[in-house]
Amino acid sequence: MKKIQVNLLLLFALFTSLLSLQADAALLLNGELSHEYSTQAGQQLSGRLELQNNGTEAIEVILTQEDSAPEGDTRPHPRSNRDWIQLAQDRVWLEPGLTQQIRYTIRTLRLGGRNLLERYQCRTRTS
Repeated sequence: MKKIQVNLLLLFALFTSLLSLQADAALLLNGELSHEYSTQAGQQLSGRLELQNNGTEAIEVILTQEDSAPEGDTRPHPRSNRDWIQLAQDRVWLEPGLTQQIRYTIRTLRLGGRNLLERYQCRTRTS
């Protein structure tokens, strides 16, 4: 199993699980591997992830969001902002040599008038 670990400085936890159906697929995450956003409560931001299939077989990529903890704790984070994130799509079919952009929107919530700035670790995995 191939693993790619990416640290993202975000106002949300985005855990992207990339699952390949073909053993000889080569999935790459192109572009910036670190993102940092300064925002106010109620603001909307957008960004993108770019995936590329450098393999010889078509692959299906499934994207999921989960809270991530450096210790591997699977319980929900008490200050999770997972609900702030909307992925434009959660499934991509990539033919060999093709690149696909996955857009996301971050909509920060108003929480008692406070602006929250948190650091979350995100991991991108292929299997």
